[in-house]
Amino acid sequence: MRHLLLSRADVPVTHRVRAHRAFPSVALAGVCVVAALSPVGEDDGQVLCPFRLATGGWCPGCGGTRAVRSFVRADVAAAVTLNPWAVLVMAQAVVIAGWVAAAPDAAMTFWNRWSQQFLIGNIVLALAIWGVRLSTGAIPLPF
Repeated sequence: MRHLLLSRADVPVTHRVRAHRAFPSVALAGVCVVAALSPVGEDDGQVLCPFRLATGGWCPGCGGTRAVRSFVRADVAAAVTLNPWAVLVMAQAVVIAGWVAAAPDAAMTFWNRWSQQFLIGNIVLALAIWGVRLSTGAIPLPF
């Protein structure tokens, strides 16, 4: 009966690493399939963004879903026009998924050490791109 009640600590690290190896690739593939199969159109229906509902302007992530859809369909120019930050995030996701699949130990070591800086850098980049898009008139001002 003891073997049925194994805790995470009882499972060898190699088995846990193998289970995590496929997750980023499978998740990225799922996002790509959903984006590729979603209907094409400028108007995606009801606006769900709380920032846009409150201000009428676009937040740093607005246009991201359409940008990912265009990126997956190999229309990179349209994706960059819709939301350049989303294109950068997709490129990062592809690199990270490949790295985790090829060298999970190295990827996890890197992620455990640098994840906070990586995420803060992405937030700063998103805000900087948003500011540029607002100042150039590429997206409507939130007031």
